[in-house]
Amino acid sequence: SLRAAEPFAVVVEEACEVMEPTLMSVLAVKSLRKLELIGDHHQLPAFVQQCWYDIEITQPSIKTSLFERLITGDNQPRRPSHRSNPIGLKLPYTILDEQRRMITEISDITKPDYSHLVDIIDHQNTFNQL
Repeated sequence: SLRAAEPFAVVVEEACEVMEPTLMSVLAVKSLRKLELIGDHHQLPAFVQQCWYDIEITQPSIKTSLFERLITGDNQPRRPSHRSNPIGLKLPYTILDEQRRMITEISDITKPDYSHLVDIIDHQNTFNQL
């Protein structure tokens, strides 16, 4: 288990897909000193397991992950009966501006989606990929 490992740091990749209770269980680990959330809040929303009723209709904000709310500063309540955080906590984050995975022809398709945030460049290695 995570608690038995006593980690000082945890890295969560694709953090937008992780539901809040899972992240809260990580924060409950007493040895934890650093939590790194990695992902793109413009891509995949939090994964919601289907149940006998459609929870997304009654709780539409459930598709907004904790990761996205920390980046955007949108700390609206999940239920109308709860008060929102008046501080509007917005944590510092970094946007990568160099991609190393996709060939240029494919990355050129995605670049316009991020042009309002950053000018993405292709690393030299992407020019030689097949």
